[in-house]
Amino acid sequence: MKKDILDIADALRANVIDIADAVKQLSNILSDRNDFVFIHEQTPPLHTELIVKSPDGIVYLCSWREAYNIFTVQEKGESSYDWSWKKI
Repeated sequence: MKKDILDIADALRANVIDIADAVKQLSNILSDRNDFVFIHEQTPPLHTELIVKSPDGIVYLCSWREAYNIFTVQEKGESSYDWSWKKI
């Protein structure tokens, strides 16, 4: 999956595809694999790039911050309980 995401980013940078096509392709990749794990089911691995989904359905590329029990895209006081993740 990571290679597919990077290929889409490269194609976007090279103007081979436009933003709408990139979003569509990324959505297809992320929706084809419905193997997101909720935080309350399993703690994410450390020092690993992850695809995470917020409770609002927004998808991010980030990692887990063990010291605060949040993802790197969250604020220190935020709860990650309803967030889900999967390894790339």
